Amino acid sequence: MSGPTMPGVTDARPEGLNPEDELALRIGRVARAHVQIDNNLRGVHQSLTSPGLAVYLVNRITSTSVLVTDCRTMIAKAGLGPRVEGAAIATLDAVMDANVTRNRVVHD
Repeated sequence: MSGPTMPGVTDARPEGLNPEDELALRIGRVARAHVQIDNNLRGVHQSLTSPGLAVYLVNRITSTSVLVTDCRTMIAKAGLGPRVEGAAIATLDAVMDANVTRNRVVHD
């Protein structure tokens, strides 16, 4: 597998699977890892919107890219300082890269 790595996704070749089952297994691993990323991103989004009524809107967001865009906006306005803000933006960049990879694996 090339491109960004995702937590929980391994390149270890499973024994005894035919190619179709191996492909299904690998796609499933990518999809599961993406769920972990998305859940963590929702937690960050919720932390950035709390306390306030906007915290109730996070469950209505259906797209990882919308979550990333919202988080970028809030991080830019949060006054975190250049070091923390830079690390946060770099993490969000990695999330978007992983999202693109996930979409290619699952949908192409």
